[in-house]
Amino acid sequence: MRVPILTFAPPPANCKEHIRMTSPTTAPVADDTFPPRFWASQGGLIEAKPLGAVPASADQVLDRLLIHEAFDRWAIAHDENRVDILLSVLTDDVLLEYGVGSAVPDFTISGKAQVQERLGSNIPHLTGQRRHCMTNVLIESLSPPPSRALAIAYGIVPRAANGYVIQTSVIYRGELVKEADGFWRFARLFIGCDSLAGGSGPALGESRPGNR
Repeated sequence: MRVPILTFAPPPANCKEHIRMTSPTTAPVADDTFPPRFWASQGGLIEAKPLGAVPASADQVLDRLLIHEAFDRWAIAHDENRVDILLSVLTDDVLLEYGVGSAVPDFTISGKAQVQERLGSNIPHLTGQRRHCMTNVLIESLSPPPSRALAIAYGIVPRAANGYVIQTSVIYRGELVKEADGFWRFARLFIGCDSLAGGSGPALGESRPGNR
């Protein structure tokens, strides 16, 4: 069997000029698309922190895992129309906020009863099968002894309905409290979609015109 011989062509005579033209520059990039770049941080929704901003402690490992679980359980329950499980990760007086491409919420839902009414009537009518894939969960603050926490996370939401699309990408900002049973629940949760693909909007409400 013959072994192919790989050869590499010499760089073109104008290689330096090509590198100069294609290298990144410091010129500003116009924000003429929706959503604006960096909208979550520039809008004050999140404040990214360096590694170590929240001290590491072996005593808090379980708390960190349970905070992750709150995000994950919310996601799977949403996709399986289990509003009862969604409610189990919320405090009784939860504040749920939703926005698209902006740190200013389009609307707010206060309390478990309103969340149940809104989601219970909307989730069954969503188009296709959705899978909220939670990623990049970061604990931004964890009070000692652990009783309150601030966490952010990403979400990717594919939607399958006679085909497959990415419905949206999401950033979550959750303020959580550790309740008497030892589990962490959202006292406040901001759900920020970057934009929305075609089809029906999220269970919390329809998308803005032009952002579908």
